[in-house]
Amino acid sequence: MVLVPYNDYGKLTESQKTFNKTLSSTRVLIENTFGLLKSRFRQLLQLDIHSVDKITKFIISSCVLHNLCIDMDDHIEIRNEENEILFNEPEVIIYETEMLLKKNGELKRDAIKNSMQYIVNII
Repeated sequence: MVLVPYNDYGKLTESQKTFNKTLSSTRVLIENTFGLLKSRFRQLLQLDIHSVDKITKFIISSCVLHNLCIDMDDHIEIRNEENEILFNEPEVIIYETEMLLKKNGELKRDAIKNSMQYIVNII
């Protein structure tokens, strides 16, 4: 599932704007994290696995190994000239109907936004 921001046609509520801003900053953090993983585990750049379950296990394993490397002070250096290709994600092929996925995504996005709004209101 890919979480997308609300389309801004000038009529977004404050909670929708807050959701979009939070989603955007989270997306950047995730992209940077994948960049670090791809720098350490170069096979992630050309991962040829089409099973979501296998991809998930591979990425989780990479995260665990990456964290172990950090714990062992085995840090990596990211070279600027490589950064341009680090975030070039291949398109994920989805075998369900696009409209159903879009509607489910919208419902989940609304639920997350409402949860965020509730948390902000009680703080």
